[in-house]
Amino acid sequence: MRAYTYLILTMMIVGSLAGCISDGADGEAGEIGPEGPKGQDGIDGSSLHLVDSVEELPECDPALIGQIYFVSSSGGFQYCTILPSVEPGWMVVNLTGPAGETGENGQDGIDGAPGSHGENGSNGSSGLTTLATTTLEPEGNNCQSGGVKISVGIDTNGNGVLEEVEKLETTYICNGLDGNDGLNGSSSSFTMLTDVSSPSQSLGCTAGGRVIKQGLDNGDNSGIAQNGILESGEVDYRTTYCSYYDGVGAQIPYKIKTGNGSNTTGIVNTNIGWQDLPSLDGLFFFIADDDVHGIELWAYNNVNNSSWMVKDLYQGATGSEPYNPIIVNETLFFCAQSAEVGFELWAYTPKNDTVWLTADINNGTNSSLAGYTMMENVGNTIYFDASDGVSGTELWAFNLSNNTAWQVADINSGSMGSSPCLMGSAIVIDSTIMFTAWNGDPQNTAGWTLWAHDDNSQMTWEVNANLAIAEMFAVLDTTLYFSASMSAGTQMWAYDVSNKSTWFIKFFGHGSTGKSLAQYMAVVVDDTIYFDADDGTTGSELWAHDTSNGSTWLVYDINSGENHSEPGNVVEILDKTIYFAAENGSTYPTRTIWAHNTETHSTWEISPSILLDWQGGGLIEVYETTIYLQAWDGNGSELWAYDTLNQSSWQMFDLSQTAFIDSWTGKYFSRLDGNILYFSGYDGLTPNEIELWGFELSSISHRIYYN
Repeated sequence: MRAYTYLILTMMIVGSLAGCISDGADGEAGEIGPEGPKGQDGIDGSSLHLVDSVEELPECDPALIGQIYFVSSSGGFQYCTILPSVEPGWMVVNLTGPAGETGENGQDGIDGAPGSHGENGSNGSSGLTTLATTTLEPEGNNCQSGGVKISVGIDTNGNGVLEEVEKLETTYICNGLDGNDGLNGSSSSFTMLTDVSSPSQSLGCTAGGRVIKQGLDNGDNSGIAQNGILESGEVDYRTTYCSYYDGVGAQIPYKIKTGNGSNTTGIVNTNIGWQDLPSLDGLFFFIADDDVHGIELWAYNNVNNSSWMVKDLYQGATGSEPYNPIIVNETLFFCAQSAEVGFELWAYTPKNDTVWLTADINNGTNSSLAGYTMMENVGNTIYFDASDGVSGTELWAFNLSNNTAWQVADINSGSMGSSPCLMGSAIVIDSTIMFTAWNGDPQNTAGWTLWAHDDNSQMTWEVNANLAIAEMFAVLDTTLYFSASMSAGTQMWAYDVSNKSTWFIKFFGHGSTGKSLAQYMAVVVDDTIYFDADDGTTGSELWAHDTSNGSTWLVYDINSGENHSEPGNVVEILDKTIYFAAENGSTYPTRTIWAHNTETHSTWEISPSILLDWQGGGLIEVYETTIYLQAWDGNGSELWAYDTLNQSSWQMFDLSQTAFIDSWTGKYFSRLDGNILYFSGYDGLTPNEIELWGFELSSISHRIYYN
């Protein structure tokens, strides 16, 4: 019924489209006009159709123009017409009338009563914590030059530790590779060249100096232009820095015999001779043989220039052969032998001039060899190695408060002992003493490993049973840096005493000689450790490790290629510059002095003409800006000086006064007290007698000459 109602309505609308005009009153008939044009056909009233949905509408083509369809599903009309795009299409017939006027707003209703509060919900579970860890990444597949490993994850078990199964993402921040050296620039006629040399003797520079020449590489006065060499004819400016002493040094006329007339070295026990012996209350102590009492402990007073034998512990020509002296609380402790107790721990107090036996650890004439390889103190306690004849050589201690000695730990039970520090010396970090020991485990193929003993807790523990300790070479804050010998080479490790953590730093290969790292030198400047190492490619050279960022690098390849410079043996640090001995590749088997500035990162050879004896020669002491050393220039070993201020070097004097006869100045003993340099030396007068000498060092002044 509703459809038919719409149909009637539509017919009415269509009728309105055609129009309907009411007739007026008839007028008089006019003349018939010409026939007008034919009008447009009207809409066929039968052109209304019914469909259920828009989908049923036929295609609107020119034949259906003007056709109207009623769509039942939408209740609307659509007709086929010409769209603005000039293509036939269906158009909705809008039958909606004009909008009526907006009515007035009705009054707001009354607010309803507030509802009651709902019940509190239960607490939700705690969320999971995100953790991140940062560790050093060694050289390898992840980082070619090493770097930092950052791992992030969710602490699913809530223990505060990011475990391996909890890690969600791992990122590596790698160190960059070293860049290639740039090419040297070519010289031109406008290139300024500089030549530095030592002044001639005619200038009277008693403390050395420097002659600085400058000129253009232009070939003046028969020179060769642009060859990179400053020749004599090309020199335009010359400046001489001449150094001299404000006062004249003088040998102190005293001697203590240290040779027995038959020993070719002049030192009966070379292990003793190498030691840097301690000083106390204006005294310093040394080991000497006066040809009567054998090797005994001696003292020297630098106030009245007097020297004496402390005590003839082993009477007769045998001597007590003391070694490893250490000063604790104004008392000198040392190991020595006597006919009654053998080698045991002794003490000497200069204030009351008393010598006493601290403890007879191995009773009777048997020797405990106390302190043979280890003698260190922590607080009021001295730690040393000793054997009681039952437990083998183990770690012992002596307390200065109650004068008691006891075995600290029986690391290797039984008579074999653990031989603490046989593989190196002990190092003290805060209240903890670090040392090497053998645990005796037949399954342990590592050998001597790293151990620790805390003086406060009296706890003793093994750091890592799988690392065969090679060298303990540096301490920075609470961290010990050491090397471990592995079957594949040598590794650099670190151990933090504060949290007992151990981590790997870098792998070094054996190289052609199988040398371990830090075998000859290890010094700390700020946060960086400088040491010798052989990576299997460059030979034994100078390396560095920055503890602040974990980076490790080759400082300088002194003896290029696989050849070894083996830097070290003797090292001094002055104004951020490290002075050391090294093989330059052309002076073998002797060595020269080298320097490395840790701020400018420059490395250079001091003087190729100053040669150092491999076995004993090297740097001795530093006074003001001058380093004093035992060296030779081809005419025998003597005392030399190197002024770091003007980079000049010179021979102090000729002690032996005989060509090709070594004086061995400072080879076995040296000590600087104030401005007096004490050293061992041979004057060539009495065969094989190396004596104690002294030399007064004066301040050095400098004069400048312009030519």
